[in-house]
Amino acid sequence: SKKVINVKSFNPHEYKLEDKITRKEIMKVIINLSEKELQEECREIFADVANDWGCKYIETALENGFIT
Repeated sequence: SKKVINVKSFNPHEYKLEDKITRKEIMKVIINLSEKELQEECREIFADVANDWGCKYIETALENGFIT
């Protein structure tokens, strides 16, 4: 209902259950489930995190105490 996992029951292979999940992907899931407000911009706090779509999720997780 929160659109975190899309139903792909017509083609279960599309769930990609054997694939690995990245840090930024799991942070997106966590932030979306927590319903915390996503930061507007990436401040590039972490040297190993590129300024792309995932940066805001990682920094939002930091700001809300999900990661340190």
